Amino acid sequence: MLASLLLALVPFASALQDEDLGTLLGRVLTAGRSADPREIEAIGARQSEEALDGLREIAVTIDGTKQKRAAFRALRHFRGTALESDAIALLVERIFDKDEEEPRLAADGLLRFGAAARAANRRVVTKSKDALCRAIALAGLLEDIERDPEPEALGWLLEDTVLGVTCWKPDLARLLALFGSDADLTRLRRAIGDRDVSPFHRAVVVEVLLARPQEAPLPVLKAGLRAKSATVSWVALKYLIDHPELDASVLSSDLKKLGRSFEPSLRRGVAIVRGRVLARNLDPERRQAELDKLLRSKAPTDRQAAAALLAEDSTTAPAEIATRLHALLVDPDRTVAAEALIAIERLRRVESIPVLIDALGVSTGQPLQDLRAVLVELTGEDHGLSASRWQAWWEAVGADFEVPAPEEVEALRARLLELQAAHESRATFYGLPVVSDRVAFLLDVSGSMSTEVRPEETRLGIAIDQLEAVLARLSDGALVNVVFFSDDARAWSDVPLALDAERRTGLAQFLHQQFAWGRTNLYTGLERALADPRIDTLYVLSDGKPEGGPTEDPESIVAEVTRWNSARHVVIHSVAVGEELWLMSELARRTEGRSLVAD
Repeated sequence: MLASLLLALVPFASALQDEDLGTLLGRVLTAGRSADPREIEAIGARQSEEALDGLREIAVTIDGTKQKRAAFRALRHFRGTALESDAIALLVERIFDKDEEEPRLAADGLLRFGAAARAANRRVVTKSKDALCRAIALAGLLEDIERDPEPEALGWLLEDTVLGVTCWKPDLARLLALFGSDADLTRLRRAIGDRDVSPFHRAVVVEVLLARPQEAPLPVLKAGLRAKSATVSWVALKYLIDHPELDASVLSSDLKKLGRSFEPSLRRGVAIVRGRVLARNLDPERRQAELDKLLRSKAPTDRQAAAALLAEDSTTAPAEIATRLHALLVDPDRTVAAEALIAIERLRRVESIPVLIDALGVSTGQPLQDLRAVLVELTGEDHGLSASRWQAWWEAVGADFEVPAPEEVEALRARLLELQAAHESRATFYGLPVVSDRVAFLLDVSGSMSTEVRPEETRLGIAIDQLEAVLARLSDGALVNVVFFSDDARAWSDVPLALDAERRTGLAQFLHQQFAWGRTNLYTGLERALADPRIDTLYVLSDGKPEGGPTEDPESIVAEVTRWNSARHVVIHSVAVGEELWLMSELARRTEGRSLVAD
């Protein structure tokens, strides 16, 4: 298909090259916003002074994004010619124009000149008042910065980089790590609390400084905890959670203040770290009293933290810890029960097995699947979702059973992932089983979803058909929400609603009001879909890389979802439409969901 398309384009391109330049330019100017970008490209390929003047005229007179972009990109044909400086000067001239869109398109064109545009890009970074222009131009200076990390460049990286435009998160981290003078490190430490710097950049700064072996971590952690940004504070908090050997006593006041946050992820994380601090400094009796206080707390995040702390308690008898965790399995908040199940799996106690089997008999939806998975992990057996089958097995072997080592059940775990729910769910979304009765669907309705994949069938139309088929098979009473995202996010309901006949009708109307337009603001869509703690499963569908929203950087989005989900425990399944997307598969991998690529 691609080969035949390329062969078809050869005569077209050849004909354009043979055509009189004046005739070609006249046709483009007459067509205006309808002009074919390939014809504009052919004008630049002439590499003559007349061609350069023609591209200038196209850029100035035609008010069309595609045509302006084509004109600015076609200027790259002058790279290495006698007219190179004139082409660069034209782009710089348009960059400093007052129009909002044209300067950004011109900055994009300037990147195609490589090292020849070094001075021009530097001028844009230091002089342009347009933040996106500066971000685009800075991409043309990254190689220079890597060779010579001058102090001025550190400010550019912190203040003018736009992740996803200038570079990606790993690139920014690598470049920031090059700045090691005392003045540079002072600037980096100050940046952690600088609200004029993007929170995603500040989070990278914290990660970079904590990765420096010669850097004392506690001052960096203190600055991170005080950053007044959940994105930044989470990096410091996560470091403390992942390094239990670090004594956080000197951070107690900062942790206490952060614990008042409305962000569930921060409240849970702070409770875990503060619990460890108390464990280090209190006698066993008082330590247990503080743990009991968390277990009795009205805040679900405190009870989540208690479950996590119980799993790492080395001073209490394991049987007693298991009993406390078993009690949390029936917590009225599903996120606490989910955290308790994770802790039970870590503890790996044989007395947990009959408790989990009993819970299996009264559970539905995603918790049912989770219980089965933990039973498989603790037993090396798989008796499906039937509590009676598990009970019969347990009655036969329970007296002498020993919990196998995790590596012994690795093969069965892989098999479980392949077979899980395949024959136990009537509802599927693009072939992914839908077993939850607390589920949300997040669907991309950006402009590219209007792509026709089959005669009279668009990507969006197929997605709506798939969603309708799922909803028709979900039982009345299932909690459901649907969120669509493009430039923003639009939900069917502010909260997930229990399905009934009336709501099915309203939801069907909502689905058919959608149309493909705008960009792919996945960040805001995920934030909206994961907001309600009652949802335990999310299906995400998208056909492109993130565009728009607080960040377009895939790794930053994954980091934020990881933060939100630390207190949500939502399983995310993903469908990438058209091509495999790292972000989509990573969201599923991080949450033990499944991912696939659809046409």
